Amino acid sequence: MTERREPPRNRNGQTYEIKVADATVYVSTGEYEDGTLAEVFFTISKRGSTLQGLARWLGITLSLALQHGIPLEHLASVPMSDLDFEPNGRTNDPEIGEVKSLAEAIFVRLLLDYGAE
Repeated sequence: MTERREPPRNRNGQTYEIKVADATVYVSTGEYEDGTLAEVFFTISKRGSTLQGLARWLGITLSLALQHGIPLEHLASVPMSDLDFEPNGRTNDPEIGEVKSLAEAIFVRLLLDYGAE
């Protein structure tokens, strides 16, 4: 197992609001000093729902993977065509556009800002 790279105590980051169909997800990021992605948190408008619980779990899992050195591009390499589930459709983000799932919207947004150049 690789050693975990702890995020700094005080970190910069972004918060995005992504709307897909009747769901709104807020994606909050934390960055290392060099601007690379260290952690991700999700808050979903359907509070207390299974979706909210899964989103919290996904954020913890992604954050730990990133902190153990797994690149975001590798985490996002699952074919999005296999992830076709509701909510899906047009997002409120013109850079993302149409998606087959909320997961696709989240990964596209993260890759746009934190993907390899």
